[in-house]
Amino acid sequence: MGDYFSYIKDETSRKLTITLAALLEKESLDKITTSELLEQSGVSRSTFYRRYHDKYDLLTANYQQLLNATIGMVPDGMPYKTAFFNLYQVLKEHPVFFRNAFAYEGPNGLKTFIFKKSYKVFETMLRRQGVNMDSRYYQWLLSGYLNGALEISCRWIESGMKEPIDFLFRINYELIPHEIQMHLALSYT
Repeated sequence: MGDYFSYIKDETSRKLTITLAALLEKESLDKITTSELLEQSGVSRSTFYRRYHDKYDLLTANYQQLLNATIGMVPDGMPYKTAFFNLYQVLKEHPVFFRNAFAYEGPNGLKTFIFKKSYKVFETMLRRQGVNMDSRYYQWLLSGYLNGALEISCRWIESGMKEPIDFLFRINYELIPHEIQMHLALSYT
């Protein structure tokens, strides 16, 4: 799995995540046991449980690091298009892993996690621009956009990620409500 998990700085966490990704290439998250994960990764049970509550916690930590290294960098100046391309390139490099991760609908599901993280990123940027994010109007506008964008991403993943990332970005960009684009001065380039 090479440099795919290079954003994970801790060697033990990277080893566990690489092993979990390999297991997810073969079966759903619900069928993977922690014992199987530990046996194949060579990480001891005590080391695992010092860091994580369970396999879902490991997955959530991975999502957090991935999103921090991509979408989470936008408020600090990374261009939105660059963050989007970086995130979707990672998704495209391991389609089975992410198809299985997106298919999991539980509280630690990737779709839910991306929604929450993306919401916080956009909310932070909008608040910096003076937008009243306590307003139901902006909350629902942002929620509607993010839900729509995630649905399209899920369909892209489920259909085999055939379309280029630029195509997906263009659709995603066109979905951003005008008022949000205006406040954030997001450009297509």
